[in-house]
Amino acid sequence: MRILFIIISVLTASFANAKEEIDLSSPEVTLSGYIACFKTANVKCVLKRYHGKNNFQINEAHSTKYKIVKKIVYSSKEVKSWNSKGIVPASEVGDIELQVQQEFLGYKGMWSYNFRKINSNWYIISHSAWGVD
Repeated sequence: MRILFIIISVLTASFANAKEEIDLSSPEVTLSGYIACFKTANVKCVLKRYHGKNNFQINEAHSTKYKIVKKIVYSSKEVKSWNSKGIVPASEVGDIELQVQQEFLGYKGMWSYNFRKINSNWYIISHSAWGVD
């Protein structure tokens, strides 16, 4: 009985001290988690999915409907086009762009989210809106 108590105590302490694990296993999963952060206006949640940002502003909690309509895996052709425009951050071969039909706060439009795999995790490196009503 004493051994069982020790095992349970160790497991409880381990869970209490564990870091929050987030799933960044694919651009699609990262985007889903990112969008979910807006339901509670959780800035820390957003920043965990966004590489290279240390601040972000969410004015109010809101739900967002979205649909991924196109996925582009960047080859040297897309990288050359992106980088020739001087957009920061510069793109790299293997980056992925998800073009997303999105609706939030009464606005409908298209958004592009760019992702990069860093240490086995997919992070958002940039995003932009286009064709917003």
